[in-house]
Amino acid sequence: MSNESVQSQVRGHFRIFLGVLALAVVSGVATIVSDGPLIPVVLIIAAVQATLVLAFLMHAKSEGSWVRGTLAFCGVFLIVLFSIAVLAQSDRIEGTESISAPAAADEAEEH
Repeated sequence: MSNESVQSQVRGHFRIFLGVLALAVVSGVATIVSDGPLIPVVLIIAAVQATLVLAFLMHAKSEGSWVRGTLAFCGVFLIVLFSIAVLAQSDRIEGTESISAPAAADEAEEH
């Protein structure tokens, strides 16, 4: 490999690193600033970060179709699982909002 080729690859990897770092900062700022439900936003940012790392730093974009198909299946499966988690958080049983777990101190006094 020539010196120019190595420098080009290092610059590309550095750009991906900066992109992942910027997305981490955006995710952190979003958690500090936001008052609303944040799980979908953070999961989307994490998915973009994982895609960048997988495609460029782990060189999955240059793999064969079998590897890319397996990764795509795993990505779809993850999206389904994330969707179930988000939907489960929004599914509440009516009348249970005010029920709280007993304090640990109360349980310790009973024993």
